Amino acid sequence: MRGEIASSAAVLPSDGTSVAAAQSNSWLIQFRAPNGRKRMKTACCISWTMLFLVLATAAFSAENDRQASTKHTFRIYLVEEKVNFMKHNEVDLGDLELHKHALITENDIVEYDLGTHTMRLTEEAFEPFAKPAAWDFAVQYDDETHSLKAKGENHHGKTALLGKAFVVVADGQRCYLGAFTCSASSLSLSLPVINLVPLPKEVPTENSIRIDRAYPSAEFTRGEDPRCDVRIKSALEALGKLWMGR
Repeated sequence: MRGEIASSAAVLPSDGTSVAAAQSNSWLIQFRAPNGRKRMKTACCISWTMLFLVLATAAFSAENDRQASTKHTFRIYLVEEKVNFMKHNEVDLGDLELHKHALITENDIVEYDLGTHTMRLTEEAFEPFAKPAAWDFAVQYDDETHSLKAKGENHHGKTALLGKAFVVVADGQRCYLGAFTCSASSLSLSLPVINLVPLPKEVPTENSIRIDRAYPSAEFTRGEDPRCDVRIKSALEALGKLWMGR
């Protein structure tokens, strides 16, 4: 033990400093080293904390955007009762009994062209509209599956859409009344219509249906266009479905 102490004490720094000075420097190094490690640990903790805050803020913002989007809706409902289209201006939308399930929802829509009021639908949603026939009542609503179906042999539980009224609802608010018609109809209508069997030159783009101002043309109506309701635009815009390309 003495030999070790003596040996240790005998070793002098090469620059000629005293043993006391060397020992003092050694203690200083030992004192500073832990402080350096602490500062490094502190810096790491701050970096990780800042990264966590950035990621948490981004996640919170994304969740807020998702929740804001899910709060908005765009739906088209069938009207359960018979509507006199000749007196549609006298109809109180609030008094109409709507089907409990929507005919078309925002989830069925890929995009809505505000310029032409054409809705491009998903393939599945558009399928019943693909090749309708006016003399076969075109498209039908299946009350059992709550979906659009092409008319089959079994008519049970099905409602023909031709001649039926519909209501457009945005964010839970009823905006306007419309009707389903076809190009073979001789009945002119002064309210918005969805033509189930348009003429070849009037067929919308692929997988699309259009809400026209009136039938057979916009000349058969006057006044403000209910399709341009600001509530509809706001809902579709919030849902990311609005397109103003045309």
